[in-house]
Amino acid sequence: MASNSKLDALMMLMALEAMKGGMTDKSISPFSVSIQVSATSISCHSKGNKQLIEDIGAQEWLKETQERIEPIMAEQTTKFAELMGKKFGFSFSEPHKSETGIDDFLSKLFGGGAQG
Repeated sequence: MASNSKLDALMMLMALEAMKGGMTDKSISPFSVSIQVSATSISCHSKGNKQLIEDIGAQEWLKETQERIEPIMAEQTTKFAELMGKKFGFSFSEPHKSETGIDDFLSKLFGGGAQG
C-alpha cells in the first residue's frame, strides 16, 4: 500500500469501521455496467473506478474486461430494446455511421433512435 494515498486512507478507515460493525453495508465498485434508457435512445455504458484501478495496477484488467463485456452488452442492450419495443409499441433504428462522424454528432445532439 502506498503510504500517502487518499484511497489507502479511505480503505483503512472503512476496514476499521467495518471491524466496529458500523459499515457492513458500505462498498466500493471497481467496475460497473449500466443500460440507460432515455426518450430517444437505449445505450450501454461501462466504467471503472479510475483511482482504485490505478492504485492496484489493474489498468490491463480493466481494458480486458471492457473488451470482453462490450459485445455481450451490445447484444443484450439490443434485446432489451426489442423487449421495450414490444411492451410499448415502438422500435429503435440502428445509428447511422458516417465517414466524418458529423452525422453521429448531430444525431446525439438532436436525439433520434426511437421511432413511434
